[in-house]
Amino acid sequence: MPRAILLAAMMTALATVSCGFIGSDMFPRELQYAAGSYDLAEDLGVEPAEVGELRVERLTNSDGVSRVAVYVGGSAANSLYILDDDLSLLRSYSQDSFSRFLGIDQSGDFACGTVFVPYDTSVDPTVGVNLGCDEGSFDVVGTSSVLYSSDGASGTVLNARNKISSTAYAVDSLVSSGYYFNTLDSSLIGETDRLFALLRDRSSGSSMLAIGFPDIYVDHATMLTTVLNGAQIDTMTGVSYTWIYVDNTDSGWITADGVVALVHGNGSRLIRFDLTSGEELDSIRIDSEWMQGISFEDGGAYWYFYDRQSGRLNKLRTWWR
Repeated sequence: MPRAILLAAMMTALATVSCGFIGSDMFPRELQYAAGSYDLAEDLGVEPAEVGELRVERLTNSDGVSRVAVYVGGSAANSLYILDDDLSLLRSYSQDSFSRFLGIDQSGDFACGTVFVPYDTSVDPTVGVNLGCDEGSFDVVGTSSVLYSSDGASGTVLNARNKISSTAYAVDSLVSSGYYFNTLDSSLIGETDRLFALLRDRSSGSSMLAIGFPDIYVDHATMLTTVLNGAQIDTMTGVSYTWIYVDNTDSGWITADGVVALVHGNGSRLIRFDLTSGEELDSIRIDSEWMQGISFEDGGAYWYFYDRQSGRLNKLRTWWR
């Protein structure tokens, strides 16, 4: 082969390899699933990395109206952003009573901290009941109750609390028998809206526990009444338990397509596990150093994160669909 032709062939091969390298390693691979974004840092008037504490949740009220709620705390703001499913801003609010607690109240309005925010964004929010939950160790269950964890004498007690009152009930037994958990997520999954709670064993950091309650306990008033009458989780007919064994994780989410865990060590990965068997299904590598506020919607179709480099809130299709 003539030298010039050989050199040209080598340059072409090098260019092909280089392009492949840039495509897979330089460009964030998860952005190939992008479905929308919103410039949050610009709206806040801060540099992208200056956005403080942040939590993102896609919430659906009793009328079937879905909104993406974004809580921003810390030095940048104490604000709540309400966006539609296309990540177009509907309204933003600032309140001292806002906190990481995001949910739905019994009337179908959104809740942030102790503030009730009407889904009709033309109506101003009102301050409601202080739930007194330890931030970061609670999560929302449907339209009327909160599950959160607290330390008992022999381990962690999983608690249920009605969101429009200050009454709390301990859900005993399995969770309080020498294990120390914190609540990562809770979701209503499937056609019957079965309630699932995801807990992380914080004493070992190597396992998560997904608890599936019977369909009857989707009626949260029934669940609270049953617990008040002394029922224990492992004596409730139809309760399921799935142990998921995974090291170096501090975040997890329950979706209709399985449990997703953020795993650190030798890079970061989002790993999906089967909700019934606990077996690993698939995963994607991410650079979590510049990702904040990661969240998965209950239905499993989309996930969200805030990009500390660009300042944008991103909506992405999940990689398994």
